[in-house]
Amino acid sequence: MSRLEILLATALGLITILVFAPCLGNSFVSWDDYANLVANTRYRVWSWASLKWMFMTSHLGHYQPLTWLSFALDYSIWGLDPRGFHLTNILIHAANAMMFYFLALILFLRDRRPQTPSLPAPRLSAACGALLAAAFFALHPLRVESVAWATERRDVLSGFFFLAALLAHARARVGGRAKAWLALSSVFYLFCILSKTAALLFPAVVVLLDIIFFDRRPQWKEMLPFACIAALGGASGIWAQRASTALVGLDQAGFQARIAQAFYGLAFYLRKTAWPSGLSPLYEKSFLLSPSPFYLSAVFVLTLGAALMRLRKRWPWGFAAGIYYVLMLLPMLGLVKSGRQTVADRYSYLSCLGWALLPGAGLKTLLEARAPGILRGAGLAGGIAILITLAGLTRRQTEVWRNSTSLWSRAVELDPGSYFARRNLAQALALEGRQGEALAELERAKESQVRVYREASRLYLKKGDAERARAFLDRADRL
Repeated sequence: MSRLEILLATALGLITILVFAPCLGNSFVSWDDYANLVANTRYRVWSWASLKWMFMTSHLGHYQPLTWLSFALDYSIWGLDPRGFHLTNILIHAANAMMFYFLALILFLRDRRPQTPSLPAPRLSAACGALLAAAFFALHPLRVESVAWATERRDVLSGFFFLAALLAHARARVGGRAKAWLALSSVFYLFCILSKTAALLFPAVVVLLDIIFFDRRPQWKEMLPFACIAALGGASGIWAQRASTALVGLDQAGFQARIAQAFYGLAFYLRKTAWPSGLSPLYEKSFLLSPSPFYLSAVFVLTLGAALMRLRKRWPWGFAAGIYYVLMLLPMLGLVKSGRQTVADRYSYLSCLGWALLPGAGLKTLLEARAPGILRGAGLAGGIAILITLAGLTRRQTEVWRNSTSLWSRAVELDPGSYFARRNLAQALALEGRQGEALAELERAKESQVRVYREASRLYLKKGDAERARAFLDRADRL
């Protein structure tokens, strides 16, 4: 690891902090922050009873003892000042950006290509590509929800240990003392699962990296610790969801709707990565009421998957990114449905790491190609322009999370028919003393929900399901 590489990683971390600095002026928001941090006193005392609660609770459907410990540390330093909680999120995210840079650097150095003496040295071109990849990940507006929302500490903290585990595994493959590095990787993965039970398919990711980038088949003895940790994580996650009654049964969301939601999610995060507009804290699309986007998503995903499979030998980076994307998103695609959201920006935090590698790999290839210097310069300028644009969009997106009113106003702006968003906006307005506006929002919320229930009743009746049609009509009548 050269001084230049350390300098580039440090610069990336500082730029990430600067871009997300507006979050320090944000308040707690009425989207689990109050239930988790303001009204909840269980995490604020350092005692055996408090520690037991952190490691045994399923509060709001999540098992996250290390995240609770980090909140407890924040409270010890800052009290309930939201600036302290947001600062910790920003610092962890900046550290994640730096670790991803070093991981990308290792992977790019494994991409052996014939070098021309007049062109940049392999390590320099790899460093430039890794910097672009890590900055693309860190500065993208899709990261804002995970960083600017205090409750989502679990995303950045689990991401920290996830990247540390991958980095330790990569070091085991390219350096000495492989057993020690693999043991450390399994410890980091355990910490990842104790922060948030989302990266359940980490063992499959390790196998993917071994086969594609490190030219080896992993041994089952090496994978066993990861598999056991993943199994425990899956069991604890299901327990937490069931204990909080957050899981949605098949009677509420059938098998067809879940498959449709999965395809929609796979297309959604890729589309928002390429064109990050219209980002919302809440997406409530219904397959029953509007199936067209779900069908189009399925066609897009299947077509892209077939193309990546066909190009897997000529473009292994794209193939690997696609496989990784599906693996990391699988637990969040709605096949096991929890909550009201169809998709969520925060689910992209780890799943889109693979896509972030692609522009970096493209820049590395361009720098090493037999191309005119002006073309390589244009590639560098284009990469910088993309990052500046993303940074500007990210700073603007942090304003959405400034307080509860700005948050739910944005959700209503993007989905005027959302009863949940309008109800929460009404509550935020009432807390600000704007009673007339709050009552008007409640009336609009009621009207929009009645329309949704009546439309659902009509569609179920058309399908011949009179029982469900009557149930939705009864809900509309009660409203």
